[in-house]
Amino acid sequence: AVLGSGHGGRAVCGQIAERDYPVMMYEPLEETADYLKIRQEKEMFLDGDIRAGGRLSGATMDIEEAAKDTDVILIVVPSFAHKPIFEKLIPNLADGQHVIIVPGNYGGLRLKKMMTDLGIKKEITISETVSLPYACRIATYNTVMIYKKKSRLKIASSPNRNNPQVLDIMNDLFGDDVQFFAG
Repeated sequence: AVLGSGHGGRAVCGQIAERDYPVMMYEPLEETADYLKIRQEKEMFLDGDIRAGGRLSGATMDIEEAAKDTDVILIVVPSFAHKPIFEKLIPNLADGQHVIIVPGNYGGLRLKKMMTDLGIKKEITISETVSLPYACRIATYNTVMIYKKKSRLKIASSPNRNNPQVLDIMNDLFGDDVQFFAG
């Protein structure tokens, strides 16, 4: 699942769809005309420095639907949106999930603290990257222009013992386009 439907969220959806993995896009804000088209057509594409794309498994405004039965949850929103996304996500987390915050900006610490404050004890991995993997902008409702991709990007996980597994996941999802390494 990709939680976020802005420039970065749509780009990550297109990247994952290219790899033929099921990807559900979560729209956290409002039901726009673009969102309705994406929900109906279920496709996302990248153009520019990365040319990719494919079918989405769906698009939803229901975070429970987005998080249900998924192993990997990528949160791709600006830092100021972390807290409201986390508030909605926390009750829907399940043991064994990998939550990857792109970009992190200490979002992993905030998520862990919020879970602790709420008494939520789920066996999940929380990871974060230092940045978005690309400079991008939405070109049309289902196409994101990648102006420049980053070739390498740091990622860190808690618990740290799960970092090799998260690295494998991210390097598989992003293929040869972006290499993730422990940081």
